[in-house]
Amino acid sequence: DRRSLLSCVYLDLTFTPREDDQYGRQVILLLQKLVFADDDAIPSLFLTNWTCAKMFGIFMAGFQDPIGEPMCWLVLGRVVQDEAFYSRFKKELSGQVRQLDVSAANPDLKTMVTCLSALSMKSETRAILDERFWKNFLAVLDHVPDGSIDDLLSAGMNFAIGSEALKDVGEGISGRLVELCGRHKLAAPLLNRVMEKCPNTLLAEDKGQFASLLKIIKQMKSIDDSDLCTAIKLLARTTAQSPQARKWVVKYHILEALMGLLEDHFVTKTSTVTATAILSNAALVCGHCFLDESLCKKQEPRVVDLFLKHAKAEKGLAIQQNAAIALARLAQASIPLLERLRETRGLEVLHSRI
Repeated sequence: DRRSLLSCVYLDLTFTPREDDQYGRQVILLLQKLVFADDDAIPSLFLTNWTCAKMFGIFMAGFQDPIGEPMCWLVLGRVVQDEAFYSRFKKELSGQVRQLDVSAANPDLKTMVTCLSALSMKSETRAILDERFWKNFLAVLDHVPDGSIDDLLSAGMNFAIGSEALKDVGEGISGRLVELCGRHKLAAPLLNRVMEKCPNTLLAEDKGQFASLLKIIKQMKSIDDSDLCTAIKLLARTTAQSPQARKWVVKYHILEALMGLLEDHFVTKTSTVTATAILSNAALVCGHCFLDESLCKKQEPRVVDLFLKHAKAEKGLAIQQNAAIALARLAQASIPLLERLRETRGLEVLHSRI
């Protein structure tokens, strides 16, 4: 009976103070049973009992005990979700949170990540852990069990809100998140938040990251449009500033895939806001690559027709302008493509869009 057990601990703590580890572990185990009890009356009794403060002191000390620590993370993750408990012990909890070691060296990463996901829902604990969370994010991501990656990404979504530390690590995190797009549904939304916090976020000039982007684009028909949209948006930022990135887009056939995307989506997916953003950024990446005149000279006249369709279409100003810029670079570099543009009365469209 949990009530009887609580009463016994109440008397024991009141009259027989102890400090040995084994006793502390038993108290923490009791706390774990109480906070996960099905009977809501037990946590209420626990909250109103004056000995709770003594229990909480033992609980806080338990984080320094290798055996008790995983149980403490588990209890902490639960109690911060209980508004009554959190309100009653906010000051004490904040003191404990300041001492937390958010590290990949934690022996029970699954429990730690579950707790971090709960802590991320409170603005006070987010502010306390902000720097430690993002500093250790990649290390924890590399070591956490696969089944806990979604919890870590969920925590990241919350920690990104109002984060000051994210801007210092965003560029490194972005490439890793690209690798997770298509496999974890929160990878793309978190990547979007990283890019919002870090406007200059680019992919490092790393072949592995571009291979991941290529994989996403090749899976365009089977993955969520939001994943594809985020990946192409990041690619557009990177190709705008990195000549090496533009070379890789061509070398690894991403340019061909994007032009295929523009061709297919023109017919099938032009109605949604996300699809329009996909088309706009795809055209933007192509325009960046067409800064290379030798590449433009290799293009066939049908490419002019493709971009002219998007420049004419009523899908939004961004896609029209990006397609027109790509057209202008093609025509400037290649006389045959310029002639094709004249034949299709595309010059008038360019003048109206640029």
